[in-house]
Amino acid sequence: MGTSSPPVSVVIAARDAAATLGEQLRAVCPQVVAVGGEVLVADNGSRDATRDVAEEAGRRWPGVRVVDASSGRGPGGARNIGVELAGASLVAFCDADDVVATGWLEAMLASERVGSLRAGRLDDSRFPGGQSWLQQADGLMHNPLMPGLWCAGAGNMAVGREAFLAIGGFCEELRAGEDVDLCWRAQLAGVEMHSVPDAVVYVRHRVTLRGIYRQMYGWGTGSAVLEERYAELRAAGLGAAPDQPSADGPPTQVGRRASVRRAARGSVRRTARLATAAGRADLASALGERRGRARGTFGAEVPRLSLDDVERARRRVGALGEAGGHGDRAT
Repeated sequence: MGTSSPPVSVVIAARDAAATLGEQLRAVCPQVVAVGGEVLVADNGSRDATRDVAEEAGRRWPGVRVVDASSGRGPGGARNIGVELAGASLVAFCDADDVVATGWLEAMLASERVGSLRAGRLDDSRFPGGQSWLQQADGLMHNPLMPGLWCAGAGNMAVGREAFLAIGGFCEELRAGEDVDLCWRAQLAGVEMHSVPDAVVYVRHRVTLRGIYRQMYGWGTGSAVLEERYAELRAAGLGAAPDQPSADGPPTQVGRRASVRRAARGSVRRTARLATAAGRADLASALGERRGRARGTFGAEVPRLSLDDVERARRRVGALGEAGGHGDRAT
């Protein structure tokens, strides 16, 4: 008699994460063991003790595997390899430098929406510092490039394995924004996306100005690359908000004197903000994103999406539905 498949595979992409991975595994492994699932640490070519930390967790908890994901390009490529090797029909993602909250996996598994892409909530109260803003704190996010579609970070996400493979997984050429891209392609292909607010992950912000700048530089670059990648789809109206206002409306009229006063007040506020750590972090964040957008390339060609690409993905996802669902029933 063959062994049954686990109800869920948790994939953690890791590269040089020895300092934080242990805390994440101590949080997630008991939850996975409780439901008979598995954890795959996709080691993306670490040069530190990341593999040792993961192997130690495997000796403590059953179902923890370390997989060689050094051939995958970036975190998206590492996650793709993890999903390929996963044994469950439902795959959940979390990051090596965050910590899942109690009940995280239970909330993901409790979702009754078969065939969906699910995203939980992010919380920075456990690890304060860094930028003063937090995305995905109150639900799914919108991006102005495709305002009619939801998106979320891959650090707190779950999806049916077959649906994930049907849409092609993460785009490995994207070194940032690969999670936003996955969400958009999934919805365009007919995969429903929804929020799981009780699935909470405590996130770490970058705390050094250099780290904040580099992260946001990557995000800014990713935004510029995504604009090019989705140009044909946007031109065809895909991803537009149903009630999106026209960009051709009359500009707001502001008197010159009021404009000068507003600029002066803004200058005072910015000067005051620079006296605080949060203000300096936000400045580094804004500068990094702006310069990343100006750069607009990762140094590798990112394929543009066409209407034919969307139609092919729709057919593949539709075939899964005809075969009895998207293959992500956890129970």
